[in-house]
Amino acid sequence: MKRSFKALLLGGLIFTFAITGTNIHAKSDSLMNISGTWEFKSAEYLEKASPSQSHQVKYAINSVKDLYAHSRCFQETVIEAHISNGVAMMRTLVTSLVGEYYLLPQPSNKKKSIMFFGNFESIGKDSPFHGIKYNAPNIQYSVEVIDENTIGITLERRCHEGGAYIDSAIRCIMKKND
Repeated sequence: MKRSFKALLLGGLIFTFAITGTNIHAKSDSLMNISGTWEFKSAEYLEKASPSQSHQVKYAINSVKDLYAHSRCFQETVIEAHISNGVAMMRTLVTSLVGEYYLLPQPSNKKKSIMFFGNFESIGKDSPFHGIKYNAPNIQYSVEVIDENTIGITLERRCHEGGAYIDSAIRCIMKKND
């Protein structure tokens, strides 16, 4: 059921872009450039009070070490990224992931995009990084260009804490290191 929903969603996106004649890579590259090497600077822990509201900052996180307090729910939080030509290598709290990525720009904000990172079909195939195979499952991040040397990469999750489910997110502020 879950795979068929994902396939249906992906098929719908491909169909939409095919009809409009829009290439995901071309459109995203013209709106924002996130290519480069990015390192963790700081982070914010965010929560939603209700599904109709947007995430609100609960507190700041000033070191990678402090991110591990959330590692049970946010294992895929990005602490370092190498992004180039539609392929990214992301170091997360638990492991390093390599996968192709696609950006879907937000029509209301030209500095924000949704990043679809990795897919199950390419896992185990050779990546452009010598001797490294693709291993990124399908992960969705929100990416925001803050300025030419700073981006925000947000991972949203519904986490079980204290007997309740909480819609939360971690937004990592990344500095360019090129």
